[in-house]
Amino acid sequence: MKQSEMVKSHNKTPNKKVLHQQAQDSWREMKKEDKENIQNRESQSESQKESQKRPLIPLENPPELFDNIQPSSNATAQKKLLDIIQKSKVDLYEYNNLLRTASSHELRSQFVSSIKKLEETILIEENRLKKLRNNAAAQQRARKKKKENIEENIVEVYYTPGRPSFLIKNPDLLEKMHASVEFGAADYKRRKEIIKVRTIKHFCEKMDEDYGIYMAKSTLQNYMQPKHPGSKEAQRHHHPAQIRFAAVRRDEMNSHVDEHYCLVSVKGVKSFAMAFPHDILIISQDDKAKIIQTTNEPVSVPDHDFPKAAKYKLVLSVYLLINPSDTNDSLRSGKVRIFIRPEYFLSTSCETHMVDLMSITKEENFCEFTHNGDFVKPFWCLLTDGGPDENSQFLANITKYLLLFKKLDLDYLTVRTHAPGQSAYNPVERNMASLSGKLAGIELNAFTYGNHLGSVEGKITITDRNFGRNNFRHAGKRLCELWSWDNINGHPVITTYVEDHDQADFLDIEEGSWDWIDQHAQICRYSLDIRKCKDRNCCAQPRASEIHNLLSANNGFLPPVIQGHDGHFLNLIHTLKYFGEKLPGYDEHCPSITSDLYHSLTCRKCFRYFPSKAFLKQHTKTIHSGERVPVERVAINVVIEASKYLQQDYEYNAESTQDDENENSNDNTSQELQKEKTTKRGRGGPRNYKHN
Repeated sequence: MKQSEMVKSHNKTPNKKVLHQQAQDSWREMKKEDKENIQNRESQSESQKESQKRPLIPLENPPELFDNIQPSSNATAQKKLLDIIQKSKVDLYEYNNLLRTASSHELRSQFVSSIKKLEETILIEENRLKKLRNNAAAQQRARKKKKENIEENIVEVYYTPGRPSFLIKNPDLLEKMHASVEFGAADYKRRKEIIKVRTIKHFCEKMDEDYGIYMAKSTLQNYMQPKHPGSKEAQRHHHPAQIRFAAVRRDEMNSHVDEHYCLVSVKGVKSFAMAFPHDILIISQDDKAKIIQTTNEPVSVPDHDFPKAAKYKLVLSVYLLINPSDTNDSLRSGKVRIFIRPEYFLSTSCETHMVDLMSITKEENFCEFTHNGDFVKPFWCLLTDGGPDENSQFLANITKYLLLFKKLDLDYLTVRTHAPGQSAYNPVERNMASLSGKLAGIELNAFTYGNHLGSVEGKITITDRNFGRNNFRHAGKRLCELWSWDNINGHPVITTYVEDHDQADFLDIEEGSWDWIDQHAQICRYSLDIRKCKDRNCCAQPRASEIHNLLSANNGFLPPVIQGHDGHFLNLIHTLKYFGEKLPGYDEHCPSITSDLYHSLTCRKCFRYFPSKAFLKQHTKTIHSGERVPVERVAINVVIEASKYLQQDYEYNAESTQDDENENSNDNTSQELQKEKTTKRGRGGPRNYKHN
């Protein structure tokens, strides 16, 4: 404001006091004006500044083109751009002259904005013209090269308009493309993002590097199988190459509320095995399915389970035998044994797994894992992913585990599973990743002995069973050869193709009844434990006496998983010190089992827990069929000190039911225990235990 007053007065050395007073008066007057007048003054001042910066000297001559290159007669696009540029430069010349002579601030501001737009237009159109000229020059070079080829008797014959196909230039292009494909395999841990095959960018680089064939990404994709075959764009091209790119997908595991609970259970068994390595065997098992491919479709999918093509694939039962004495890899590596079966003729079940385990115990290559001296190790631990053919909550599977327990005269058999969606923690999964990597790019012929498939009532099925068996056998033995070439974990992979079930090992073993299961097994949601009872007329003397004496304080079973005072789950080895105290029930600290659900799954007479109401009903029907639940036990709550808790004994003696006096005394004792347990849970829920 002071500067404007100095300009008006034309005084270079004014009185500061007077100048300050004049500036204040001018500011008061300006504040009284409208908003539009203030904006007009600002725009006028800006236009004055722009006019001062811009050279006001008019151009003497009209502008000329920036070069002397004239386009050819058929280059209509270049001619059109040249006309636009020339017209814009002429307008720019005229606006500059008008700006020099204009005295009105409004006109000067309009001229300045028009000049800016013309300069931007000239810059954009010149860039477009440059690109068109570069394209024209590239076409001239291509024509010149073709002319030279004709002079050298190099003739390219094609009968369609446009550029000739790459297949005409390179008849073996498809073979080169197949050779350049790089197949991916499953991630080593299967716990992070993986890529099935490499991207189109790497494919182009591979073709250029190996064969000197440069193909644009769009051109290369036109030769490959389309992602959406039904689209119009896909139907415009032939797509001769039997190659398709898979999108990047995530292979991360889904979280589960019981994942840490199950991990502690499995790690606890491993820690227990490391304490007694000569008596304990760890076996990690899982099924791996691979669809049989034709000769034109290589096995390239690295996943482990495929729901497609049910019944028309080979099912692989993979077993990883882990030696607890080898602690180099945290009990995640060992020796692999594979059994291959045709799913259509011979599906897998819990019984087939038991037959496979019996076959492993008879092989000399696995004696160092399965035997301690001349006898099979007495303590077995099976790690599974909880599939339908391995789930320990199914009674049909439990009866099959009992056959193995009786046949091998085991002291203890425990089956541990991970939470749903957490099967990648199973140690055998890492070895399956190695097996998938060895199959990358391998072709399995599905019709070696003839086509065994046909259509029956509109459905594809096997019409010739002989051809089907022969074809499956050929593919299965081919897999056996492939996996026998390399070692996994430093051990050779032993693979066998199985065509028929062999149940001769269990013909002399009687399946256990529910009464036998109730006395010898502890069934939980994610585990199954079977041990020998104290009755020597029923079970033989335990062979691992040290383990038997250690677990006898807890009725012969491994302790349950306990949640500590800090919220973390304790290891099974750490809970051994609590054998002299009252321990919580099995699965009482499982996060997915609420307190109400746990009470509903607990027997009201002997307080024994079962993972399902069907098991609880079977237990009550078989063991407590002639008993009634006293009303006093439900109605009365007695508050007592926690130190008065007694250890709960789950062992049941069938002969004691004949004695009425013993039965009444046992009922009274069970009533007191239930009153104490009901009162404690009603006050605070499950108990927490902390380290001493």
